[in-house]
Amino acid sequence: MFTPLHLESPLEDSIQIGQKAANLAAEALEALGKQLIRQKANDITRQIEIYLTCHTYPTLEALSTDAKLAAIAVQRVGQTGYSAVHDTQGINRFHVNPELIGADLRHLASRFQNFWEIIEQSLVGESEGYYEFKDYEGNIRKKYMVCHPIWPPSIKPHGLVVAVTVFMDEFLQPSREIHQSILTLLNYLEERTRAEKRRADQLRAINEVGQKISAVMDVEQVLPSIVTSLQEIFAFHSIRVYLKQPQARFMVLVAQAGQTKEKPIGTLLSIEEGIEGYVARSGQPHLENEESPHIIRSGRNTPVETLSRIVVPIKIGCDTLGVLDVQSPRHGSLDTHDLFTVQTLADQIAIALENSRMYQELREMAVIEERNRIAREIHDTLAQGFAGILMQVEALRQSLSTGDTGSINDHLMRIQSIARENLNEARRSVQSLRPPAISQQSLEELIQNEIEKLTRDLAINVQFHVTGNPPLIPTDAKQALYRIAQEALSNVRKHSQATTVQIVLVYSERSITLWVQDNGIGFDSKVQFEHSFGITCMRERARMFGGMVNVHSEKGKGTTIEAVIPV
Repeated sequence: MFTPLHLESPLEDSIQIGQKAANLAAEALEALGKQLIRQKANDITRQIEIYLTCHTYPTLEALSTDAKLAAIAVQRVGQTGYSAVHDTQGINRFHVNPELIGADLRHLASRFQNFWEIIEQSLVGESEGYYEFKDYEGNIRKKYMVCHPIWPPSIKPHGLVVAVTVFMDEFLQPSREIHQSILTLLNYLEERTRAEKRRADQLRAINEVGQKISAVMDVEQVLPSIVTSLQEIFAFHSIRVYLKQPQARFMVLVAQAGQTKEKPIGTLLSIEEGIEGYVARSGQPHLENEESPHIIRSGRNTPVETLSRIVVPIKIGCDTLGVLDVQSPRHGSLDTHDLFTVQTLADQIAIALENSRMYQELREMAVIEERNRIAREIHDTLAQGFAGILMQVEALRQSLSTGDTGSINDHLMRIQSIARENLNEARRSVQSLRPPAISQQSLEELIQNEIEKLTRDLAINVQFHVTGNPPLIPTDAKQALYRIAQEALSNVRKHSQATTVQIVLVYSERSITLWVQDNGIGFDSKVQFEHSFGITCMRERARMFGGMVNVHSEKGKGTTIEAVIPV
């Protein structure tokens, strides 16, 4: 009855099925071999019986000299077998080896116990079985022998025994070939399965590393930890990262991990020498499992210890930023699959470095835009206020010089009013520069705080709606949306003359959308906003996170600002 196997993996299942198939084939071939030996023994026995019915012999010795009978009695069986005939006293009468004719088989009882047991049983009846015997090359091999006794009347009371013996492994040769073929196939399958599993593990690890790298803005600062993580995940023997310096012909070692030699961080390497320099100059990856004669190594008489090495460029487009160097002390331990993995990792590092550079540029741009916004704020509020105060002071001086005492109090009240307005505006500007507790407050709470400030200063109706479930928002992205909302409401305060403002915040799985719409006087958005510091600043903030800001306005029809940032 077949018992199902409980295996750990499909590969182990295939191996056991293959082994079982080979074993079944061996058993079937062995049974077939035994059947062929029995059939041959039956045939020779029948031929001898027919021959002896027509011939008589005075003695057994006379029988042994019959050449025709010998030709019947001794026949080749298969490639390694033969037949022989001995009498019921254990004396060889016909044998493939003439020197053994007349030999007493009983003398072999102590040396070949299994052989003699089969012979001894054949003296009284049919017998068969295995025994071990040394071949012509001196190897001990297993033989199978079938013995059939015959009792011809012409030689009574003696009888004859036909023995057919064959080395059984000749029948098992096809089974061995099948077994070897199955093992070869299974080994190939196992190698492919391991290679695919390794590839899947590498791709999974690449994805994890990519997520870690993409979550970091200042990549160069965390490159050492990233390289250490790569070395641990992929079990590389050693790994180094070199970065090219702008307008220079050398690279700097910025990170390393694993079994690295003494080479301190900050070591300079010329791009004119070594495999690293070759890759940096050519922008082509290099897989080395033996010496490459076209590569000029740095230094003279430098012993080469690394037997397997991959060096790939870290590049964006045609611009090579540096090289990633992976080494192993075992020859052939790195292959084209590893080359694909290392190049993919280098590409991710390159993208992270480029994103970091762009992030730094955007931060600098945002600082510049914030300065421009402050300059505009000062120009539109404080500077104009001070200009108004100067005008009132000049008017007051003229009133004093002409003796117009009736207008002096009016000028003083106006100066006081303008100064108070400027003071409030200065406080509002300072308050807008002060970073709120963004990490502790939700985006809705931050926007609600700005709405309360607006309604406290103006008689204006503000409607605020939130839809969707808030996702996990990075603090920087939340601050960007908050600043965009703050700028939009500041424009409402200063320019729109609106009586109603609608604010809608929409959360979705992939983005956050903010709408700010007012019913104010509006403006020509196709012309004016191109020169607006505020709108430019909003756009730059959204662009830092892959988002956008759209502004639509018409004179007399209000203004709509839409900001979208992906999450």
